Amino acid sequence: MNKFFSMLKNRLKSAAALFAMTCAASLCFAQSPAATANSKTEQNRRYLEIINTLYYYIQNSYVEDVDPEVLYEGALKGMLEALDDPYSVYMPKDEWRSLQDTTKGSFGGVGLSITKPTENTPEKPAYVEVAQPIEDSPGARAGIQTGDLIIAINGTDTSTITMNDVLDRLRGNVGESVTVRIRRGKNMEFEKTLVRAIIENPTVKYGMIGKSGYIKISEFSAKTAERVQDALKSFGENGYTSLIIDLRNNGGGLLSAAVEIADKFIDSGVIVSTKSRIKGENAVYSAHKYKTKVRDIPVVVLVNGASASASEILAGALKDTHTAYLVGEKTYGKGSVQIPSDLINNDGFKITVARYYSPSDVNIDK
Repeated sequence: MNKFFSMLKNRLKSAAALFAMTCAASLCFAQSPAATANSKTEQNRRYLEIINTLYYYIQNSYVEDVDPEVLYEGALKGMLEALDDPYSVYMPKDEWRSLQDTTKGSFGGVGLSITKPTENTPEKPAYVEVAQPIEDSPGARAGIQTGDLIIAINGTDTSTITMNDVLDRLRGNVGESVTVRIRRGKNMEFEKTLVRAIIENPTVKYGMIGKSGYIKISEFSAKTAERVQDALKSFGENGYTSLIIDLRNNGGGLLSAAVEIADKFIDSGVIVSTKSRIKGENAVYSAHKYKTKVRDIPVVVLVNGASASASEILAGALKDTHTAYLVGEKTYGKGSVQIPSDLINNDGFKITVARYYSPSDVNIDK
């Protein structure tokens, strides 16, 4: 037995070395000059060899068969968890897709926010449940309601497929149709054919309260600044004399969106700066007077303990430049910047690349 494992070990080392070299050649991560030094390269090669040796040992010697994808996901999660950073995370396909849709601000779909149980049993099938129809979406116009179960999509039982498969079937090209079978309550079932449309994540809601304009920003996506501009235009047409920006429970989003919105209020100076060991991630974002849309109007920003990241960038910039008053609770305290990236199998990850600083050069990271 020992002789067998000794032979296996030698063979696996050779295979692992070849595999590690292949992996190293295929990885496209940008490296700093220090990381390209011979000693660092050799160290990285050695670690890849060790990882792949263990991988092959498990594949060939573990008492039960192991799905390679399970080991792959475990390795990715382990590397990111080793950073001890709650914001640097591995994201399976469905989470990655959801993040992409959120940051883009729109996608082709039917406009239903959904959930799906992870366990599927005969007593309780893992059907898709509608959490909320998006206002004026194909799903909402068809009368689909919160709490409805989607038990089939184009004839496929939803209890037998993954959440990622569900999203693949519901989303797609604008103008194409998809048929869903709905179960409402215990006894009612019916089908609806929905035509996919552009679904915009409603990140901004606004209206007038007397002579005050009120803007609720739920998150910062690619279209959020544009929607804030729509709100300001509407308020101007209605003669507003003060403004309330509600950032409560806003967990953040795109740094660029927060900067663009801040630039509508601040005439000059620094909005936010980012500092990183990566040269390209060191930046200073400044205000431009020609972009300023709000002048000589009292502004109040509402915040609470769930206002984080991009929310804190906007709130901090408006406060430090004496543009607005902050009202509410102490904010969450997330002063870091993450860059999302996809993997070749359509999974993804986020990794912290910089920390941001307010105009008064304060970083509020916990």
